[in-house]
Amino acid sequence: MQLVEETGSTNADCAAAIRAGDGWVERQWLVARRQTSGRGRQGREWFDGAGNFMGSCVVRLGESAPPPASLSFVAALAVRDAAMEALGEGADLALKWPNDVLLHGGKLSGILLEMVSGHIVVGIGVNLARAPTLPDRKTAAIADVIAPPVIEDFAANLAHHFARRLGDWRAQGLG
Repeated sequence: MQLVEETGSTNADCAAAIRAGDGWVERQWLVARRQTSGRGRQGREWFDGAGNFMGSCVVRLGESAPPPASLSFVAALAVRDAAMEALGEGADLALKWPNDVLLHGGKLSGILLEMVSGHIVVGIGVNLARAPTLPDRKTAAIADVIAPPVIEDFAANLAHHFARRLGDWRAQGLG
């Protein structure tokens, strides 16, 4: 895991490294304490609250890989697993297709997939310390329930769960 204090976008940085042939290793994470140009699906801006998790990793696509779009659900499962570990069993977490993780009915995370030269950059943001106020949807943060986890600890936990879920996805698809 590489942790930087600030960047424009972890997804953009990973994509640029792939295009430049900089040897970005699959499942290597780039995590930022602050993003100045984070974005979500359909070009939406991604809130970058201090103390929240913002990170990206790269997945190489093989010829027999399941449909690339299904990787967003794999990421959502990993976020749910990491959030459950932080919050404890019995936490009010739910998944909403295709990739929303909800805490007490509020959106806890955002996931953005981008295809770059036979790779997928998986960008994930998780509201650890604070959630944005959005006019059209309820949001939530882990800090609404417990003290927020340390970013590095959450990142390591998420990377572990993502690697496990990625292995399952490659072996079984979403089945």
